[in-house]
Amino acid sequence: MLTVSRSVDRVFHIMELFAERRRPLSATEIHTTLKIPHSSAVSVLTRMVALGYLNQNVDTKRYFPSLRLHRLCKTVPEAIIGGNPLAELVDRVQYCSGETTSISRLDGLFTLPIYVRPSERADAWRVTPGLPGGLATLSVVGRTLLSTMPDAELRKFLDNANRWAARARSGAASDSAQLMRAVEFVREHGYLCRYNLLFEGVGAISCPLPSTDSRQSLAVTVAGPADRIQQRGRQIINALLHEITTLRRSVPRTATH
Repeated sequence: MLTVSRSVDRVFHIMELFAERRRPLSATEIHTTLKIPHSSAVSVLTRMVALGYLNQNVDTKRYFPSLRLHRLCKTVPEAIIGGNPLAELVDRVQYCSGETTSISRLDGLFTLPIYVRPSERADAWRVTPGLPGGLATLSVVGRTLLSTMPDAELRKFLDNANRWAARARSGAASDSAQLMRAVEFVREHGYLCRYNLLFEGVGAISCPLPSTDSRQSLAVTVAGPADRIQQRGRQIINALLHEITTLRRSVPRTATH
């Protein structure tokens, strides 16, 4: 009999495989790819079907995530970012820009994407929700998030980030003057746009969002190939600023940054 922890591990590994393959899978393909016993794979799959999280085609015997699971996976990140208005904002910006659009927050010294609408383009910038990014002091989204901090708190954050970089010998120390120029630009203009900052060949445009009930600072970011972002930069910036202005009108004045 499977232990509870092993069963949980296998459920998530199976779901990650569906996310990767994006098509119905057989029990044989699942157990072969994940290197788990066939009987164990069938046991987990059968239970997930019984709970309504997977469907099984009666003819092909292949499995695929159900609409119930899709709704659950969509609702959870929406709850984290403050509900449908922010999720819908991301959807509209992604549709307008055609590029990967995400909402991120700070996670210690790093950025953390928590809601992502990926681009379908083959050369799209890939962002994985829940997977920490780089040091906040070095990225477009990180500097945008840092712009919401009071200056004293920001200087302390920068010192901590540079100490971390020194201990890790990463060579990722930040120039405080350059960081502050970026922060002041965001505070004045409401966005930050940079190319080849953290990753070569990548452009990103990021805007701070009005605070939500979660009371955490959030930023929305559009990222993709630098040349394409640069060509459509003004259009993307205008779309972002328009959506944020519209959102801000629906948020109580005392809740905004």
